Amino acid sequence: MEKAFSSFLLIVLLLLHYVMASPGRTQTNITTDQLTLLSLKSQIISDPFHFLDESWSPATFVCHWVGVTCGSRHQRVKSLNISNMALAGRIPREFGNLRFLVSLDLGSNNFHGNLPQEMARLHQLKFLRLSVNNFRGKYNQLTGSIPFTIFKISRIKVIAFTGNTLSGHLPNGLCNAFNELDGPIHSEIGRLSNLQILDLGTNHFTGEIPKEIRNLVELDELDLSFNSFSGLLDMEIFNISGLRIIDLSLNNLSGRLPPNIGSILPNIEGLFLGALTNLVGTIPHSISNCSKLTILELANNKLPGLIPNSLGCLTHLQILNLVANNLTSESLLSFLTSLTNCRNLTYLDISFNPLNDMLPASTGNLSPSLRTFFAMCCKIQGRIPDEVGNVSSLLDLRLSGNNLVGSIPATIGNLTKLQLFHLTNNKLTGFIGDHICKLQHLGNIYFGQNQLSGSLPNCLGNITSLREIHLGSNKLSSNTPPSLGNLQDLVVLDLLSNNMVGSLPKEIGNLKAVTKMNLSMNQFSNENPREIGGLQNLAYRRGKRASQQADSLSAITSERISYYELLQATDALSECNLIGSGSFSSVYKCVLRSGTAIAVKVFNLQLDAAFKSFYMECEVLRAFAIGIS
Repeated sequence: MEKAFSSFLLIVLLLLHYVMASPGRTQTNITTDQLTLLSLKSQIISDPFHFLDESWSPATFVCHWVGVTCGSRHQRVKSLNISNMALAGRIPREFGNLRFLVSLDLGSNNFHGNLPQEMARLHQLKFLRLSVNNFRGKYNQLTGSIPFTIFKISRIKVIAFTGNTLSGHLPNGLCNAFNELDGPIHSEIGRLSNLQILDLGTNHFTGEIPKEIRNLVELDELDLSFNSFSGLLDMEIFNISGLRIIDLSLNNLSGRLPPNIGSILPNIEGLFLGALTNLVGTIPHSISNCSKLTILELANNKLPGLIPNSLGCLTHLQILNLVANNLTSESLLSFLTSLTNCRNLTYLDISFNPLNDMLPASTGNLSPSLRTFFAMCCKIQGRIPDEVGNVSSLLDLRLSGNNLVGSIPATIGNLTKLQLFHLTNNKLTGFIGDHICKLQHLGNIYFGQNQLSGSLPNCLGNITSLREIHLGSNKLSSNTPPSLGNLQDLVVLDLLSNNMVGSLPKEIGNLKAVTKMNLSMNQFSNENPREIGGLQNLAYRRGKRASQQADSLSAITSERISYYELLQATDALSECNLIGSGSFSSVYKCVLRSGTAIAVKVFNLQLDAAFKSFYMECEVLRAFAIGIS
């Protein structure tokens, strides 16, 4: 209270000085800007790092304040950048007095309340950013409807409101904002003739996307993702010659991709149309005419039909994400062969599509830049071709949840940069083989739920980068190699349901970082080394016969289910077991070893609202439990 009163008194004194110094007429100068910024400071209720407390003082020339830049010609505030300061407060109405402001960045703070309509007076403004910052990953928490009078600022080039809770209809809001003006709505949007970036992503906007967007002739990037826009997806709206980036993902749009999409978007570089509620129809062949395309995102839709081989004509393509559709392919996954022409491809995800065919040998000819290749739960059959070992740039290879047979090819040892390797839930046989030990950057091995046999390679302990080893539900039969004790950064060791024999080596006691160890359903002897008792971080461990070894190894009773068992029963929360998803959580099918089927809900704790949803469901369950007790 004392701080707020002092700031208020200071503003009053400065205002009196300003009025007395210019009797008889209204004069705007640097004092006007100083008063405006002090007004903003008075609205700041939290400044944890004291950026403004220590810098924004009348004793210092305003142009020397932190975040403030003045123009050399008029000596007026030209730029204000106080992003990433963890400030909390409101934006005052006086902000409209910063008449020479060209750039305003308040991103990644905790400003709240409505944006003042007076900001429409910032006629010089070219850059406006109030959005979330990726480094911090938090929302600004600006609420209410967007003040569409801001769109009267004809010189503005960048509008970025990402990651707030702004709501309302874009068309209705525009009508309300310009109801005092004559002429159709599009003539007012046309005032934004210089707008290059419009970013309204991750908000609560509803209604249809206004067709007048086509009049933004200088538009370069458009992001309307993570909203609730509805209506028909009309790609003709975006037939703007300079438009490079379109992101409409996660909206309630319906319709289909037009067959002439290549002529509508000739200069598009990034096209993001993921998770649209009712997008239907096939991927048009004419997309190959979008010759500048570098990112194509069509994930989590209901697209049927063939993956067109014409994708191979997109020679600049870097990211292709087709996950979770109903897409198929011509024989031998010929689209993969066509993609060998895309020599800049770094990310490829075709998971959760009913491809129902074998990986072609041409998979080994994919881009030398390919870092990520996901083909999970695609009903892929046959063997893993030896040629996969030629894609030497791979960092992450995931082929889980298919019908792969045969052995793991020795050529896998050529993938020396590989960090994650997922082959869980296939029908692979044979030995793991020493060739895996050539992968000296490997962090995670997921080979569970196959029919792998033989012994664990002794050299496995030489891959000191390993963090997780998942080999459960196979036919491995050997002693546990003492070399595993070299993996001092290992967190998870899963040998569940194999034919492992002998006793655990004392070197297991060196795994000081391990938190989960499952050795159940093997043929280990009843004796365990005393060194295992020194594993202080171990939260879960099971031995050969958990019920018989409760004195040395903790077991999970029938009333309690561990997080680790849930991961096992859901194949590490695999999309194959995904039942449904909502705004804050996803639900997975889970079948316990007892045969009991349950549903597991996983909340996205990166969203603040997920906590509220979780607590609300807990209260409902508690009330239900009380009601039946």
